[in-house]
Amino acid sequence: MKTVKCEWCGKAFEKITNNMLYCCPECRYEATKKKLKIRYEEKSAKKPGANQKEIIRVMRIAAEHGMSYGKYVNAAAKGMI
Repeated sequence: MKTVKCEWCGKAFEKITNNMLYCCPECRYEATKKKLKIRYEEKSAKKPGANQKEIIRVMRIAAEHGMSYGKYVNAAAKGMI
């Protein structure tokens, strides 16, 4: 078989199958855990939060004009407001 480096710890090992990336189950577990944490953090960063304050601000302005949020945003885009 082919000798390669473990993607987690860097230790050289012989591949038993063609798709092996890690030298042992512990390295595979730790690498998977880190990948899942990164994926979770990326997903959490995409959640609305920062834009939610802006939406609430625009909703209040729309209510002052007697319009719904959608109608207000549409009118503002057309330059009617």
